[in-house]
Amino acid sequence: NAVITISTATLLPVLDFLRPYFPYINYVAVGVVTLFLVLLVMKLMGLPRGAQLHSSLVVCSGVCATAFSVGAIASARHADAGGLIASASPLAAQIQRLLVDT
Repeated sequence: NAVITISTATLLPVLDFLRPYFPYINYVAVGVVTLFLVLLVMKLMGLPRGAQLHSSLVVCSGVCATAFSVGAIASARHADAGGLIASASPLAAQIQRLLVDT
């Protein structure tokens, strides 16, 4: 659970920051939502047999899927400005342009 949460907290802002040059945040969000749905179906069907899929893993993946979905929508709305972070902070937009120039 900690790995999933830390990965989400790290990847979401990075993908938003790179949005103009790496516009795949929507695909990552779809992948995370798909992973959540697969885990949910596995939990409901009692798979794998003879082992237990912890509910906390399903809940954590659901929270991360929600975060990625909301982040992808927010980033898409501000795609022209370079993503949500760049549209909210002129300093971030300047750093974003500087990194692209180098």
